[in-house]
Amino acid sequence: MNNLIHTLLFSLMALAIHAQQSPEPQYLSSLFQPTTQENAAYIRTLEASADGTFKATVRSLGGDLRMEGHMTKVSDLYLEHGMFTFYYDNGQVESQGYYEMGIKVGSWKRFTAQGSERPERYYRPESADFLRSIMAGNSPESASAN
Repeated sequence: MNNLIHTLLFSLMALAIHAQQSPEPQYLSSLFQPTTQENAAYIRTLEASADGTFKATVRSLGGDLRMEGHMTKVSDLYLEHGMFTFYYDNGQVESQGYYEMGIKVGSWKRFTAQGSERPERYYRPESADFLRSIMAGNSPESASAN
């Protein structure tokens, strides 16, 4: 009986993971905008996580890592949501910080291509609050009043 319960639980977990499929890789331009394979400079892959988010990785067509972070799906859109790290061509970290629903928030650490620290940039979290309010169906006027 115990084995049957374990088998059923394992099957249910497998179904839940299967339901959250990873989308096909997407080709991106040099400005990280969606494009065709012929015009691509990068390729983005999304790997479904057990928590419902997606691990995002952007690599050059030669395979060099350029960006990694987490995304969430809202309707048919994949939005940056969580810690992100961007890399220079030489593999050094270019910047690191958080996104909320596709908007940079908080302090972002920045570095030169040689690895030296640059001044941090701060992005106001109110911008993300405004977007969440709009996505919840509030009008822009009532969202900005919050």
